[in-house]
Amino acid sequence: MMKLNIIIKKNNNESGAIAVMTAFFIIFVLIGVAALAIDIGKLTTTRNELQNIADAVALAGTAELGRQHLEKMNPIDEFEIHDVAMQIAASNFISGKPLGMFGENWEQYIEILIGYWDEKHGFTLEKVSNIVGQKNSVKARLNLKEAAHGQLKFVFSNYTKDIRADATAALTGAINIGEGVATPVGISAYWYNHTWPGNFCDQPIKFYPANDPEACAGWNTFDLNPASANQLRGIFEGMLDGTYTSPELNLGDGLEFIGGNIANAFCHNNHPDLEDLWEANRDEDGNWFTIVAVYDWHDCSNPNTLIPIIGFSGAIIHSVDCNNHEIVATVLCNEHHYSRGGGANYGLLGSIPNLVE
Repeated sequence: MMKLNIIIKKNNNESGAIAVMTAFFIIFVLIGVAALAIDIGKLTTTRNELQNIADAVALAGTAELGRQHLEKMNPIDEFEIHDVAMQIAASNFISGKPLGMFGENWEQYIEILIGYWDEKHGFTLEKVSNIVGQKNSVKARLNLKEAAHGQLKFVFSNYTKDIRADATAALTGAINIGEGVATPVGISAYWYNHTWPGNFCDQPIKFYPANDPEACAGWNTFDLNPASANQLRGIFEGMLDGTYTSPELNLGDGLEFIGGNIANAFCHNNHPDLEDLWEANRDEDGNWFTIVAVYDWHDCSNPNTLIPIIGFSGAIIHSVDCNNHEIVATVLCNEHHYSRGGGANYGLLGSIPNLVE
């Protein structure tokens, strides 16, 4: 009987030991699960913070690039762009402290690239299109090696994870132009997409006569309707004497474009006209730089209806020839205007960037 009691007691002790070990094992597993949950949350938060920094750095660098283009800096100052971007990076917080406080070598976490961007090719360091002939984009790459389970590192002390975030901002097509900027002429989108597909930079165009093979344009009277030659001449007269200012224009605005026989709006012996306006604005070489709208039209025929604006171009009007009733111009690329980007690139880019990747 005594022997049986000893055996039972021994078995009870072993069962108790197993229970204790099982309890410790369960606690260990629960700690590991808790550590994993905490780590996933921490890494997710860190990744989001890192992405926010990448976005801010790319936008800041590209905004500085836009400022330099707006001020016609040639060449651009890439060192200044880099410095502006890094200042923004240093002031942004990650894991509760500014990135600039992550030690003396914190800049090693960040790579700033200045290059070219368009919808077809994305970001490149080399120019691949004349339409984007100047650097218009900044890419930011951030890479941190985050220690896992920082709060419970006694569980898994050697595990680390790379956390990476990329962002690209670019100067893209201007979405609006301010008051007093535009000339009341527009170019059909057909001219860009079919007459000079992918290569419209510095190409000649005639703004009149509209039926000329080199013409693909229409005239408008902005906010004065109905559009007519008399209304158009009144706009030229108002621009000359300061009584009329062209309105702000935005993508999607509808303008009534006209063509046909409107030559008396351009050349008139007894009234101010486009020839006088050209004389007042041209430089010593006879060139008048202006901004024109791009309208959504399917060919180069004379327009005579309300048509939406889908972009803007810079243009140089070289002459208003009243003897031959011709208006000769050149369409420009890589021009910049103080505007937000986000539109299609028809040559005029906004100096305020947006994220594109």
